[in-house]
Amino acid sequence: MAAKPKKCVSFGLRNFDPRTESSCFVPLTDKVYTAFDPLLVIDNQPIRSIADVSASSFKDTHFKFLGRWFSRDLTETEIRGRVQAAFLEDIKLIQNSKVNGLMKLWLYQFYALAHLSWPFMVHDFAKSFSVELQKLVSVTLKRWAGLYKSADVGTLYRSRKAFGMGLTSVTSHFERMQIIKCSLLKHSSDTVISSMYNRMEEREANFVKRWCPTKVLSAAESETKLRLLFPTQDGRAGLGAGNFNASPTSSEQRKLVISTVVGWSDEEHIAHASSLALQGTWTKWSEQARPFDFSWKNLIYGPGPHLIRFVLNSLINCVKTPDMLHLWGYTPTAFCSLCGNDKCTLHHILVNCKCALVGGRYTWRHDSVLSTMEPVLKAHLSSLKNEKDGGPPPIEKSFVRKGDNLARPAKLAPRKSLLSGSTDWKLLVDYSDRPIVFPPEILATSQRPDIVIWSIALKKVVMIELTCPAEEGIEAARERKLGRYTQLKQDIEEVGWMAGLLTVEVGARGYVAYSTERCFRQLGMQKRKVSSLCKSLSRVVARCSYAIYLSRKNKDWDKNRELLADADVPRQPVQDQTTT
Repeated sequence: MAAKPKKCVSFGLRNFDPRTESSCFVPLTDKVYTAFDPLLVIDNQPIRSIADVSASSFKDTHFKFLGRWFSRDLTETEIRGRVQAAFLEDIKLIQNSKVNGLMKLWLYQFYALAHLSWPFMVHDFAKSFSVELQKLVSVTLKRWAGLYKSADVGTLYRSRKAFGMGLTSVTSHFERMQIIKCSLLKHSSDTVISSMYNRMEEREANFVKRWCPTKVLSAAESETKLRLLFPTQDGRAGLGAGNFNASPTSSEQRKLVISTVVGWSDEEHIAHASSLALQGTWTKWSEQARPFDFSWKNLIYGPGPHLIRFVLNSLINCVKTPDMLHLWGYTPTAFCSLCGNDKCTLHHILVNCKCALVGGRYTWRHDSVLSTMEPVLKAHLSSLKNEKDGGPPPIEKSFVRKGDNLARPAKLAPRKSLLSGSTDWKLLVDYSDRPIVFPPEILATSQRPDIVIWSIALKKVVMIELTCPAEEGIEAARERKLGRYTQLKQDIEEVGWMAGLLTVEVGARGYVAYSTERCFRQLGMQKRKVSSLCKSLSRVVARCSYAIYLSRKNKDWDKNRELLADADVPRQPVQDQTTT
């Protein structure tokens, strides 16, 4: 094969003593370790060197080795510019695509950031470079999500468990890639590679203000090791519940380290949000409510970008209400168009306007939630007829002979619940246009809980009371409802019936209280069905509240409008108020 000198390039690096001059090679810069032209030839034809000062294009002054670009002067200024230009080109390509903003966020997460993974891993960029890139795209990401332009960026980058959208910031992505690189170098079986990490760790040990991946990796590995030695348990499950691996592989341990670093980033975003007087009010009630479903399935195929925009901005109290428009200087007053209140906030529009209450807007939202719960409860009561009581297994089935395999049941026995022990349960649901009468065979009373479930065979009744308060008042609403029906519960028990009183709270912004989940679990519903129902309730309330918000200037309201339904919950026509 004939050599082609025109397609070959040469490059050389060596130490030059500034006190002497080299007779053969000329250094490119005045540094001790610098590039030079090695003066290589093929068939008496000189090979072009990237150290040629007359070269102008990027490829003429750089070469790639193992996926990493090197410049002739060993700087990364032009490389950073190339990476930034490619990233902004990806953002521009996404911006010009014919999809909505939420789909553009998906493209950013899984397309644009993916192109940054390799440069962030192999190059030794400073963290400030990733911060600059993040500043360039943060405004665009807010616009795609429909967020207020001065909204806290933590709404985008917090995990979904922390009431965020779960996007990855450019800075966080840079930190992950650098930590993965350091972890691979540190735990490499090749001693030469591991010694490179040791050298890097020694060099960064003296840095004080600069972000150092070796220091972060050391701290994250220490915390991960502590968690593996002394595991803790989240939630109300017992110690040791769940899938716990005490001896993870190197790949699994690296994922645990990355999750630890991501957790630190979440804590920083939450700490910043808690310091915000207006946009951080959600931190005061976040422990009482489930996060909204910001999964990609719900964002792309769910209720639509307009509703998602409303839920996001309502979380940080940045919806365009008269109060906020007055605060931003767009309107001279903040009066409510319906009742004339001098401060029309989002809280006032959704739960505290007297005209909206009298006009039936809040009742319509309340009944829409009831109509979403009713078919699910009917299906659950029907399924109880085909299930046997889930008691403890016989003692002889609790032991397995040596060498025998444990025979798993084809279907798990139903868990004990308030509805266990009978199959003659009946259901009543109280709507504003179809009021119920409390079962007279239990007690003669004029009170009407929202949902009544009772069994004559067990002489047992379960009452469920629904409220759609503001998320700030979930606990107060629960106590108020319990106090209202405590006397009725005592009166029922005095006549020889067993009575249970449960509450369901669904926040007006669309965030379902944890008490709602506990209520359905106490009725014996499976965890998966409970989660699906809570997501449906969340979407229905958000749609209703969004409609109430859009009608904030319209005094006309149709009290007979159809109740909203969720696509995941089949709607059945109500033929009889009592279901046996």
